Amino acid sequence: MIKTILIENNENSKKMISSYLKNIENIDFICSFDDFNSLNNENLKDIDLVIFDINSKNLEEILKKVSSFKKDFENLNFIATSYEINSSLVVKVLAANVKDFLLKPLIENILRASIEKIETKKEEKKAKIFSIFSSKGGVGKTSLALNLAY
Repeated sequence: MIKTILIENNENSKKMISSYLKNIENIDFICSFDDFNSLNNENLKDIDLVIFDINSKNLEEILKKVSSFKKDFENLNFIATSYEINSSLVVKVLAANVKDFLLKPLIENILRASIEKIETKKEEKKAKIFSIFSSKGGVGKTSLALNLAY
């Protein structure tokens, strides 16, 4: 089960996202907060996922808190939501170690897919990729690739 907290100050969005989270199988929806200032290390002790609203007004403050919480809790994941979308906002949010950026109004299937993506990344092992290349034939590319894989 993915223990989840929602940070949303708009009541309609809060109700909608909360109902989506309650419908997703592997989600244990803990509670919601109105803003990041209500959140502290004690609230995040056993949490796996924080879904939060962001806009250009509170961007820098929230991203500092996200980075701080990420340092304290390595397994904590974040999904950002916003009515605003521009490339600089998305780049800044994703650069702060936020796993996904979703445009509002949210659609339940998109939220579910984002959460599933986070869940499968937890289970994946990191792999190294080697590329073996030569334009000439018969130089041992396949043999080298097999030996490296073994």
